[in-house]
Amino acid sequence: MTFLLTFLLSLIGTKIAIPLLHKKGVMDNPNERSNHKAPTPRGGGVALVVSSLIFLGLAGIDLRIIFAAAMLAIISFIDDMRGLSARIRLLAQLLAVILAISSLYIRIFPEFIPLFIEWGFIALAWIWFINLTNFMDGIDGITSMQVVMMCIGIAIINVDLGNYSLIIASATLGFFYFNRPPAKVFMGDVGSVTLGFLMGYLLLSLAANGAWASALIIPAYYLSDATITLVKRALRGEKVWQAHSQHAYQQAVRNGQSHAKVVGEITLLNAALLALAVIANINLLFAIAAVVLAYAASFCLIRKLTKSKRG
Repeated sequence: MTFLLTFLLSLIGTKIAIPLLHKKGVMDNPNERSNHKAPTPRGGGVALVVSSLIFLGLAGIDLRIIFAAAMLAIISFIDDMRGLSARIRLLAQLLAVILAISSLYIRIFPEFIPLFIEWGFIALAWIWFINLTNFMDGIDGITSMQVVMMCIGIAIINVDLGNYSLIIASATLGFFYFNRPPAKVFMGDVGSVTLGFLMGYLLLSLAANGAWASALIIPAYYLSDATITLVKRALRGEKVWQAHSQHAYQQAVRNGQSHAKVVGEITLLNAALLALAVIANINLLFAIAAVVLAYAASFCLIRKLTKSKRG
């Protein structure tokens, strides 16, 4: 019943939000970097975030996570409405992560590594994951399906985290109904940034409970595409914080592939990654092999997408 109510609140809330965003002029207008052709409201992720946080709170998730996610959502929605500087956005992310790190009660690194080093690494990794989730939300339905698949994987591997992950998946599916190709609304930063934060928490919790290989495998495509693109742009001397359309999935769409086809291929890869994430829990050898296979498969899809042509 909880998952159904989460889904319905997100679905109905998104339906209500769409005309309001139109009325307020919160629109994503096409430009030379865009992968859509018609003005589309952004910020529709507000309903899925509200739905997620309400039911995560009722499910008993640490209140530090709720407070940090709510703060990020508010800042990100303001950014969707009128724009904020990168400095303000990064500061909000840093504050949210600092607040939330102490909720990870189990060590991720071996005990001999000082806690301040572990927390520093986690903070950097978490902020990167928040931003890469935002960067990768560039075509219809991509982040919605990515989040749903990751949540399913987490629920399969760790029952204790399953309730939280399926609440987020249910809320995201409610939003996906309107975000599926061709999208009637975009989630905006309020959706992608907050989901990046929440998924970062679940993946770190998964790692803290011993499933470190699964935590690396489940988001392998997003981690690979975002990181490869960032490195390439940095090597070319580009301003990596500026908007662009150079991710592999974006190149595929610009080369003529439909949004639905590209998202479908990534979702199929994610299904394979979930299988590898389960296998990784057999023993250390299987874990290492599964991680290698996961990133090899992700790199192969990235290469395929960048070389794709209209068909």
